[in-house]
Amino acid sequence: MQAATFTQDVVTVFDRVRDRVRRQIAEERQVEAERERRARDAEIARLRAEAERLEQLVDFAATTEVREENSRFVAVLPFGAGQFQNGNNGLGYFFLSAEAVLLAGSILSVAVHTTLDPADYDVGSGEEDRRLAQSAFESDERAWRITYWATTSGFILAALVGIIEAQLSFVPYEAKTERREVPDELLPESVSPELDVSLSPMGASLRVTF
Repeated sequence: MQAATFTQDVVTVFDRVRDRVRRQIAEERQVEAERERRARDAEIARLRAEAERLEQLVDFAATTEVREENSRFVAVLPFGAGQFQNGNNGLGYFFLSAEAVLLAGSILSVAVHTTLDPADYDVGSGEEDRRLAQSAFESDERAWRITYWATTSGFILAALVGIIEAQLSFVPYEAKTERREVPDELLPESVSPELDVSLSPMGASLRVTF
């Protein structure tokens, strides 16, 4: 009876030790698996960060800044040329349209003024008719002469204001960003991790290769 009890106690102790060893092994495997997972995640994160850094370097190498020098001579041209050169397109279109209208008015007025002829106003032979014709001619001549001087002066004034503004706001150069080809031998190779899962009687293992 005592031998049976002793044997049963030994078996119980053995079972307890075996269970404890199994739990320890399972815990160690779990800890090892967690450590491998963290190491794998850290390596993947490192590779991704490295890939992003290389991509940024390639993008930086493929981008170049080109400077186009602006001309002071262009800035003294009328019709908003200086504003367009400085990149102020809105003001450039304003001066262009204003000066174009004033110049067209000046040309039209001088063309009409030079074609005025007192004979075209003489519609009668009487003294009163001649007086009225002369008065009409002088009125039209004066009106077109004033129109000519007004539009010409306005054109000159607008051109001067545009030139002064272009000179005061002069931009020495215009910077442009351009893309250039990067040689293939300088491009980084793409790296992607490969997962290898293997099963065994002792459990499963996961291996990451790059």
